[in-house]
Amino acid sequence: MREGAEAGHPTPALDRKVSVWDHLLWVYEAFISLSGSRQIHMGGAGPIPVTEIHAYCELMEIDDLDDRADFLLFVARMDSALLRFYAKRRPKP
Repeated sequence: MREGAEAGHPTPALDRKVSVWDHLLWVYEAFISLSGSRQIHMGGAGPIPVTEIHAYCELMEIDDLDDRADFLLFVARMDSALLRFYAKRRPKP
C-alpha cells in the first residue's frame, strides 16, 4: 500500500490513518485496549464503562488524581467520537 502511495496512487486507508502526538500515544493504546471491554447490545456498541477505566488506572499504577482525571477525559472523548462514528454508519430503520 505504501508503494502505491509513493507512486501517487490513491490510498484511502492511509489517508484516514489516525495521527497521535507522541506524548499521548499511551492514551490511544489504552483506549484501543479498553475498547474490548465495551458491552454490545441491540442498538450497537455501548460506551467503555468507567469501572474499566478505573481498573486500567489501578493496573497501570496511575495514582495521581490529576493524571487519572485527564486519562478519563481523553478516553471518554475518544469513546464518544467513536460511538458517534458508529451511529452514523448504522443503517436507519
